[in-house]
Amino acid sequence: MSTLVLTFVLIWAGLVVLLWAGSVWFQAYIYSEPEPTLWWRAPAAGSALALFLALWGFLAYNSPGWFPALWDLSPTDRQEFAKLWIPTERQPSDRLSAEDLDSEPLRDYRVRRTAHGAPEYRDDFNRPLPTHPPAIVVEEGDEEHREKHIFLPDMDEDETYYKIKSGQALQYRDDLGRVMSEDRIGQISIPRWDRFFANFLFYVVFLAVWFVSLWLLLRFQWTHALGIAILCWLVMTVVVLPMLLTKVAAVAQQPA
Repeated sequence: MSTLVLTFVLIWAGLVVLLWAGSVWFQAYIYSEPEPTLWWRAPAAGSALALFLALWGFLAYNSPGWFPALWDLSPTDRQEFAKLWIPTERQPSDRLSAEDLDSEPLRDYRVRRTAHGAPEYRDDFNRPLPTHPPAIVVEEGDEEHREKHIFLPDMDEDETYYKIKSGQALQYRDDLGRVMSEDRIGQISIPRWDRFFANFLFYVVFLAVWFVSLWLLLRFQWTHALGIAILCWLVMTVVVLPMLLTKVAAVAQQPA
């Protein structure tokens, strides 16, 4: 944790120096003279930016994985199961239920990685998953509260044949309404719109803090402040923030 505090102190010092030196040079170049009170305005602007970054880092520390880089933002999360169970003595039309799990013969498959890093599931004899399994059983929760869910394939109205749409893989659905596609078996997408909008808001507010700091604190004309703010925001977003958020996540995941 102390390394994170030192990191944010260094960021604050770097911002203060950059804003003071950059404002003195650029205002002398585009205006008649630089703002005479930059000696306190630059530290105030640097503090505003550093405090916002510290708040961002604090939230990222307490919620690891919630604050990715801008290009990794997505309204969905992909969850991958380490282990699957497939019934060995059941036809697709025999719909498996939670009550059947205790007596149903199930074969387990564990996820492995191919040479290209793609996930694949194999049993203890290195056999791959069968095509169109009649059901897929997954397990979730911690050691004390394990809960199994059953993904069943889409079937036609007569519950006789698989229902596969043209150009798509067979879809499996569980009791929670989640969907698992056979071409991405073992993986499900979870909507995370709250996290997506929270991250999007942080990036927008970060740009606004840059603009207000340059315009009201450092006394740039608003058009110049907007242009410089966009440039600084892009540099921070592409270069600094990904490294900072990665460092925060790494520290947060370290054992106490």
